[in-house]
Amino acid sequence: MKVCDRCGRRIDVKPRPADFFKDFVEEAVARMVLGEVDLCRECMEEFHKLFRARVSELREELQRWLEHPMDGGEKRG
Repeated sequence: MKVCDRCGRRIDVKPRPADFFKDFVEEAVARMVLGEVDLCRECMEEFHKLFRARVSELREELQRWLEHPMDGGEKRG
């Protein structure tokens, strides 16, 4: 029997990241982040929301970084 590492509920069927992440790359990253952590379905849903929000933040940060090179040089390309 598995138990959710977050809330302590019993896990009858462990949800797979593939059930939540439709993008292959995001699923792979989520698997790396989760590692051996066991989450119930409800906690996996919460993790998915947090993960998606963080991905959006990273994309915005990447866009700002690309628009404002720190080396003082002109944009390439």
